[in-house]
Amino acid sequence: MIFWANYNNLVLKGYLPDAIQISTMVTGKNHPLLKSILEKSYQAIPFSQLYALHEKWLGADFSAEQRIMTREELAFLDNKKTFTVCDYNDMNPISGVQNGQLIGVMGDYYNEIASRLNVKFEAIPTSDREELSRNVAGGKCDFISVIPADQPPFPAIKRSDEFAGSIYLSMGNLKSIFFDQDSDFEGHTFIVCYESFKQALQEAYPDLDIEVNSDMDRILKKISSDENSHYVAPKPIIDSIIQKYGYQKFKINGSFEKAEIKYALGVHDKNPLLLSIVNKIIATIPPDLTTRIFDKYELREVRIEKSYNIYFLYILVALLVVMIVGLLVIFHLKKQHKIIEAEKARFETLMQNASDGILIIDKDASVLDSNIKIQQMLGYTADEIKTLKVYDINKFHKKDWVIKSLHSIITENRQIDVKAEYTRKDGSTFPVGITSSSIVLDNQNCSYSSIRDISEQVEKEKALTDSEFRWKFAIEGSRDGLWDWNVKTSEVYFSPQWKKMLGFKDHEFQGTLEEWKKLIHPEDMPQIMQDTTDIFEGRTQIFINRHRVRTKGGDYKWILDRGVIVSRDEQGNPERILGTQTDISRQKETEEKLKAAMIEAQEANRSKSVFLSNMSHELRTPLNAILGYTQIFADDKTLTKKQLSGIQTMQNAGEHLLMLINDMLDLSKIEAGKLEIQSSEIELKAFITHICNFIKVRSDSKNIEFYHEISQHLPDIIIGDELRIRQILLNLISNAVKFTDKGYCSFQVIGETVSEGKTKLNFIVEDTGPGIDKSQQEIVFEPFRQSGERLKYSEGTGLGLTVSRNLIVLMGGELILTSPIHDKKESGVGLGTRFTFSIVVASEYREMPQKCEPGILYSFPDIMPGSKKVLIVDDQFSNRVVLRDTLESFGFAVSEAKDGGQALSVCKEVQPDLVFMDLRMPGVDGFTGVKLLREDERCAKIPVIAITASMAGEDYLKEKCYASGFVGFLPKPFVKQDLIQMVADILNLSLKCHKETPETNEDIVAPPQEVLEQLWNFLLDGDLDAISDTAQEIKTTDSGRYRKFSKRLQELTNEIQFNGIERLLDQYLKK
Repeated sequence: MIFWANYNNLVLKGYLPDAIQISTMVTGKNHPLLKSILEKSYQAIPFSQLYALHEKWLGADFSAEQRIMTREELAFLDNKKTFTVCDYNDMNPISGVQNGQLIGVMGDYYNEIASRLNVKFEAIPTSDREELSRNVAGGKCDFISVIPADQPPFPAIKRSDEFAGSIYLSMGNLKSIFFDQDSDFEGHTFIVCYESFKQALQEAYPDLDIEVNSDMDRILKKISSDENSHYVAPKPIIDSIIQKYGYQKFKINGSFEKAEIKYALGVHDKNPLLLSIVNKIIATIPPDLTTRIFDKYELREVRIEKSYNIYFLYILVALLVVMIVGLLVIFHLKKQHKIIEAEKARFETLMQNASDGILIIDKDASVLDSNIKIQQMLGYTADEIKTLKVYDINKFHKKDWVIKSLHSIITENRQIDVKAEYTRKDGSTFPVGITSSSIVLDNQNCSYSSIRDISEQVEKEKALTDSEFRWKFAIEGSRDGLWDWNVKTSEVYFSPQWKKMLGFKDHEFQGTLEEWKKLIHPEDMPQIMQDTTDIFEGRTQIFINRHRVRTKGGDYKWILDRGVIVSRDEQGNPERILGTQTDISRQKETEEKLKAAMIEAQEANRSKSVFLSNMSHELRTPLNAILGYTQIFADDKTLTKKQLSGIQTMQNAGEHLLMLINDMLDLSKIEAGKLEIQSSEIELKAFITHICNFIKVRSDSKNIEFYHEISQHLPDIIIGDELRIRQILLNLISNAVKFTDKGYCSFQVIGETVSEGKTKLNFIVEDTGPGIDKSQQEIVFEPFRQSGERLKYSEGTGLGLTVSRNLIVLMGGELILTSPIHDKKESGVGLGTRFTFSIVVASEYREMPQKCEPGILYSFPDIMPGSKKVLIVDDQFSNRVVLRDTLESFGFAVSEAKDGGQALSVCKEVQPDLVFMDLRMPGVDGFTGVKLLREDERCAKIPVIAITASMAGEDYLKEKCYASGFVGFLPKPFVKQDLIQMVADILNLSLKCHKETPETNEDIVAPPQEVLEQLWNFLLDGDLDAISDTAQEIKTTDSGRYRKFSKRLQELTNEIQFNGIERLLDQYLKK
């Protein structure tokens, strides 16, 4: 309560706090000095004295906890009554969460704190340390339920004072030995769940072999089968496991008292006063109360003796006989002795022939008589048994119990049924069932015991018990919920684990079908009904459905539901269905993440493909100009040897770059699974010769020997992918040359006939390079990887072997690497490497029509200059000029257009014999352009060759081109002989090839200037006959000095090479 003085000359001075009320003091406004004195005096009064004054005059009764709190702490508790506690990894029984409340040891401990502070705690479960860290970082946790002292701290979490501790215990199977502090731990493995447990134990026991494994199911499986493996954990956790699984499989077999785990509370530092409050309250909780809380969850062993109510037949006839004998004694005294003896004999016969073992025992536990069966069971003779006490045989029960039981049977005439273990003469034991009752023989009260060997029965019971235990363990261990549906009554049994899976207590959910249906997500019910109908009507044998079920908390979990019909009625209608339900929420979440990752990967792969396609186009465009002109210049007979050598170097470099681009594109196709083998006819020997000539230039530049051997039994023609086989061979042989500094490289092709029309081609590439270490031989096949000494060769992308191996696999072969192939390095020669592969191809033996090959001269002898017209359609000037110069050198008249729209106009005007059209152009592209030509009746029949630098999706692109109306497909950069061969095939022109190599300008001596000027005039007039005659005249002039010039001029004239004649004359004419 606040006493408020509403006076103009008084001011509020201070307050005296208690748990609820505040009292204030006031001073006059005109007395500031008095106000200051009161403030200082008030601050000097101890808090405990203020409480005492308050209790004296106001009668307030403050608790011990309130007395130790400061003003700020009490005010904080007055404003905040509810705190959140995040459970630490569900350390049952130390800590756990159930229905939003802490349970176990920490649940009781927090309840004690709550009662002392008059506050409430709400629990938040966490599945692992990562989730707990996220909750702490998000400010969801005022407390962490418990923090072992050796656990790594969490950011923003402070440890309270330690309030308890536990020793570590060891648990093993029933055959495991017991440990003490001085035991020898060698040969034994101790398993813990946390790294911190391992560190604590290792510090106290350095000799322990400790393994960390967080999978409890695997731990239990291992220690149950291995008596040298043991599970170690703090005592409460071990107690919990033993209580859960009982003594049927496990036992506590040791303690580690040197290693003790200390417990503290985790307090979030967002409330600075909270740690101080908690430590003060911990100090008020007596240690014996903390001990009682821990002892509450300590293991209490309970053993239950099973009673088997199995009754056996009494020997009623014998008892009856005894009664009859008694009556006959009265009525037949004379015959008494005879009758008694007869009945004894009869009793003896019955006893000896009984199927059970019989023992007659007196009250002192001595055996008076026995039958043959029990003698056989025990291995004693009749006389030997009589020397025994019954407790010598029955060691299962203590002697006192045996004597007491006999007294009860004999004196109280009671019947007792028990189970025991009898010991044979040889010391072995076996289980027996005993039925004992009283009998009088020879006027002596005795116990008549019928004994049965129940070994088989015990084994069956044990097997049944083990089976039930395994079934229960499998169901509970898998955390699956079990359901059992009676279709006739609509009653459904749901196991406790099923209810727990959805957050329900056992009594909170009744087993009805309608109540279950209310939990199903509405969107999933139609499919459930359909799947149920399918199994009812026999369309499926197993009910399998994935659906969402609402939990007690209101959220949905994904459930995998499986069931089978276990019984049907006479009409075949289902009566009972049994099944399980599995929580697959995490699996569904993972599936969604995988789908998202797959979409992202597909998008990334698509972007990569687009990038490679664009880069291929952009790189091929300038390469087209470079390689085009190197081919033009290579045929220029007026160049010097030095110039031709430079041109050859440029061409080799360009072709190497082109090979790298092809490798990158092929790798992209291989990874996407879109690379296909395109087969065509290959003239094999010419094909191999061309590759060898190309490699020879490289090997000569490095001054190493290049040997090649081509089998004489190779077919003339094979059917295969020429581009891919060339790519593989160039990669392998180029690598051999690149990695060899001294020695040689060799290439062999060997043919084997597999069957008619089938040949196996064996390719072998060897070198004397540094070799490849066996440990690195798989790495070299990985993309962008090199290894060992090969790393010093920076040339290459690391894709050649990757692409080659994949291409060979697509062709049905295998690339085999062997290294080293030499014993040791000699004279600088390396250990060497060998690559081999084989492919089976269709083959035949016939001559191919003559085609132009690289490095030779060719011409069209049947056409006159300008008689054949060609239109080049390309938006790139460099592409047009290369193709134009190439075609003009063969006498073609060339026109140009920049896109498909211009192409149509030019075709209408010029009417070309052939059109080369680029596919990728701004404005009207190649596909649209060829469509326009095909739709115009004047241009519809003009053949059009597609040219493109885009080789991504090459096979699809070719098919699309032919389907769109193109008659040929020429990739950039083009190979000159391929271009000329294609033109010859499409226009049906004869092609003449010349294999002799002309002399270069350095060897040619030109005639005088007046002769050159005369030849120039003949050229301007187009008079080839005059040029030819002049060439013949100067051939013998001046002692044949101009013979080489005459020969070259005559060759150009015969080939109708106007441009060549012009360049030859221009080089020697004075300007």
